[in-house]
Amino acid sequence: MRKTFLFAILTAFACLSAGAQMKALNTEMFEELLRQANAQPIGNAKLLLSSTVNALSSNPKAYRKAIEVAEKRLSTPTDSLHNEELYIALLENAINNYVLSGGEKERPRLLLENAKRNRIGTVAADIDYVTRDGKKHLMSEITSPLTLVYFNDPDCDACEQVKERLGTSALVRDMVNSGKLTVLAIYTGADQKLWKKTDYPQTLINGWNKSASIEDNGTYILPSMPLFYLLDSDKKVLMKNEPSLKRVEERLQQEQ
Repeated sequence: MRKTFLFAILTAFACLSAGAQMKALNTEMFEELLRQANAQPIGNAKLLLSSTVNALSSNPKAYRKAIEVAEKRLSTPTDSLHNEELYIALLENAINNYVLSGGEKERPRLLLENAKRNRIGTVAADIDYVTRDGKKHLMSEITSPLTLVYFNDPDCDACEQVKERLGTSALVRDMVNSGKLTVLAIYTGADQKLWKKTDYPQTLINGWNKSASIEDNGTYILPSMPLFYLLDSDKKVLMKNEPSLKRVEERLQQEQ
């Protein structure tokens, strides 16, 4: 019944947009369709999204607007519609669809390359960092079953709030003390003095990407701060660019 309902929405939307009859994209209707897609298994969600934007191909203006709206909503970690797998499907559609010119496709190609970095299910790029004692380390040296990477900026108010919550989280503390979890805080900026004067909870490894390899090589694309990556024992990505500690804790409970 639910699948039938979704495809009824898809058919109605396609009919409205076919034949270049829709002079402007109905943004609210399109965003509602994205919400419906987010509630589906990823295979159904991709089909729903691709079918919808393909139906808009006969109206280049509406197609470009749909790509713009979907990209903004799907790619932003703090957005309620954030969904990287759907975002990747959208970018692939933009690259392969005839609507955009060759020049217009350069941006989605770059965005697609960035989105596929450290994709969920793949092995995360290694991170080199130094600790307060000046010693150099690699994230790959961590041997616990789970690694939580906490990308943060000491000058960020939201990061400070999340750091305090990390320090008081009973779940995080218990998992760290039992050896099931390592929490690696990574500062990617260049202000060593700022990093050194900032206190972190004892349950966290306080690391600084002194070499600037993350920024220089683009190994991690961090659209906002703070953000979490959750990795398994093989350093495969379980959660990516997650801004919510609550959702991280929910996933940690599942992984216990």
